[in-house]
Amino acid sequence: MATPGQVRIGIVGLGPRGRRAWLKNLLRIKTCRVTALCDQVEALVQQAYGEAGDPDIACYTDYEKMLREAKIDAVAIVTAPHDQPDLICRAMEAGKHATCEVSLTYDMEDLWRVVVAVERSGLKFQMAEQVMYHAFVHAWRQLVLEGKLGHVIFAEGQYLHGMTPDRFWVDAETGERITLEEAKDHPGAVKSRMWNWYPHPILYMATDLGPILRVLEDRVERVTCMATRPQSYYYEGIPASDMEVALMHTEKDTIIRMATGFTYATTPRNHHWWHLEGTKGKVETARSAEVYGGASGVDTPKMWLESSGEEGMQAVAWQYSLDALPEEAVGSGHGNMDYFALSSFLDAILNDSEPPLDVYRSADLTAPAIVAVQSVEQGSACLEVPDFRPSEKRKAGEFPVEGCDDFNYR
Repeated sequence: MATPGQVRIGIVGLGPRGRRAWLKNLLRIKTCRVTALCDQVEALVQQAYGEAGDPDIACYTDYEKMLREAKIDAVAIVTAPHDQPDLICRAMEAGKHATCEVSLTYDMEDLWRVVVAVERSGLKFQMAEQVMYHAFVHAWRQLVLEGKLGHVIFAEGQYLHGMTPDRFWVDAETGERITLEEAKDHPGAVKSRMWNWYPHPILYMATDLGPILRVLEDRVERVTCMATRPQSYYYEGIPASDMEVALMHTEKDTIIRMATGFTYATTPRNHHWWHLEGTKGKVETARSAEVYGGASGVDTPKMWLESSGEEGMQAVAWQYSLDALPEEAVGSGHGNMDYFALSSFLDAILNDSEPPLDVYRSADLTAPAIVAVQSVEQGSACLEVPDFRPSEKRKAGEFPVEGCDDFNYR
């Protein structure tokens, strides 16, 4: 039973990410009480129920039944991106707050559906992007606010993470991963969520665009994108571009380059990298280290400021001391940042405040990737990104009129 000061949550989607990260972390956060579990695969529900260790948790394989019957205030949605918009909208219609995994969706029309559903409901929504809470993001934001970098004219981010052969298929009955070779003769093999961003890996750039837009407090206005052929050179038969690179221009006049690739061999650690180039200085994270922003391994984060008088970039460590982190955050995943993506959502519900990554900022991270795919499919055309905030063209709770600049479904 939840106590005052706790949010009752139902978790939907109990694959590896749902069980090993979301369930584990939500059980540890004092402002949360997990009261329901839901997945279409009964075996995964039972596995999660056993791992939760709470006999009072209600179990469901029917989402609508959970929304009707479970004692929940909010829903944590950890499913494939193409399923999330419908689940979010149904939660809002049932009067439940909602948070979801990155990426929110890969479809522009579904993104508009979520924005309008949140506006009409007046409930809290947050996409659980973790890295925007990291120490280097806070440090870089402060440098920008103090003017030490000058005007940031160029930013880079990349997520280059070669996936192992067991990331493409799962067993339909158990939800467990199976390899590409095993899937050939496996009668119950179904495609994993990895397939949902094929043939365009750029669809998964939100987690790396997030820190940059948070530091700049900016949004992308235009995107062009290029891709290698839509067939992997590394994995035979996988219909994916091994590399896609988007070039973007922001509202505040910064050029951003984002690169993503998941279907070729890469180093086992440090898949992410970020860099800012300002008129008075520059900063970057480590290209090869053991943790985000850490100073271990063969590389370190670096900074150069014009005001420093130094001739070159200097090593620096942007890290939180473990002693400075809440106990619940330590070991939560993604450099201890998974905790903040969830706790900030819970705090927004309890305090009736806006989540740090509300529906508009979530759309700011999601829409550029969708437009990047449209760019690739149109020969790398430079395309506009909608602004999802209410304006003279669109009132809150209404869909944009087809044909206006913000109705960019195609």
